[in-house]
Amino acid sequence: MLSQFSVKRPYTVLVAVVLVLVLGIISFTGMKTDLLPDIELPYIVVVTTYPGASPEQVEQAVTRPLEATLGTAGGLKNISSISNENSSIVILEFVQNTNMDSATIELSNSIDMVSARLDSSVSKPMLLRISPDMLPVAVTTVDMDGRSLEELSAFVTGTLLPAFERIEGVASVTAAGLLEKELQVSLDQEKIDDLNSRIRNDLEVKLGRTEAQLKSAQAELAAALEKLDEETAKQQEQLAGAGAELNSAIANLNALLAEESLLEAQQTAFEQEREMLLQFSEVQLLPFPLPLDIGELDPAVYTALIAWLEPLLPEELEGLSQTEMAQMLESGRRLPISWAADLPHHRTYRSVYGGSKVYTLPCRVAFYQTEVSGALNPIIG
Repeated sequence: MLSQFSVKRPYTVLVAVVLVLVLGIISFTGMKTDLLPDIELPYIVVVTTYPGASPEQVEQAVTRPLEATLGTAGGLKNISSISNENSSIVILEFVQNTNMDSATIELSNSIDMVSARLDSSVSKPMLLRISPDMLPVAVTTVDMDGRSLEELSAFVTGTLLPAFERIEGVASVTAAGLLEKELQVSLDQEKIDDLNSRIRNDLEVKLGRTEAQLKSAQAELAAALEKLDEETAKQQEQLAGAGAELNSAIANLNALLAEESLLEAQQTAFEQEREMLLQFSEVQLLPFPLPLDIGELDPAVYTALIAWLEPLLPEELEGLSQTEMAQMLESGRRLPISWAADLPHHRTYRSVYGGSKVYTLPCRVAFYQTEVSGALNPIIG
């Protein structure tokens, strides 16, 4: 078909071929030569330093936690690690066409999370993207006739390296194999031993003095504790004696208070008796002579006497017959209340109650709220 088209339209094919040749020539002349083209490799390296750690410690404390955290990154194809002395290297390989910028951000966030769980002496992990730009463009050697290695090193460090760094497009310049001056300090072991001996002797003297002071202080403390125990025992005895005296004083005080209460009760009783006597002194004389035995009274006289004494009689004696009143006096029962009546002819009667109290009233018969132990005995006076 193409051959037929070329035979039928030869001019069209000729124009197309010429056009292709012209575009090729233009492109070839405008193409720049780049020995290191910009190539984005799907690799990221994580480097972590752990000073003073063995490879086993680096693997346990750094490499495995990083692998467990970084292994969840999206688009990851393969992960490998190298645990060296003092450092750990984790190499991450991603699938082609992975956006390495996004992968770098994701790994950075994962590293921030795992860094808090690492040992304090472990440095922060560094992310490195593998690129041809990391390779040196040129490696050269420097040599100068008639100069020593020290002079050559000074020339490279002071003149050559700054000149290369000032060239446009140069990112960095590093030098290796230069002679660096070092200052070594050697110590005299004999002088060190002598100094240690003097220091040791001084420390022993001071420690001996301190030990003596400590023993003296311990002895004083023991004596003080013994004295304190003695004083404590004495104080406890004194406190016990004071407690006994206090208990005795409290008992005496309670006895005095009880006696005071008894005296107050007796005083109250005496005041009541005094009030009754004052009331009895106001009672008017009977208009008729009163025999010593109520049972011998004429019933009419007893009725008139009870009617006359009704304001003074208690409720318990109201309504008692002459016989009941006589039986009450003869049987020596307790009368519920005290009452009295003056008798005519100004005779003196003595009434004995309770076996110990004697009350003498002028021309008066008295009934008290006590047990009657004897009859009324007239005393002419």
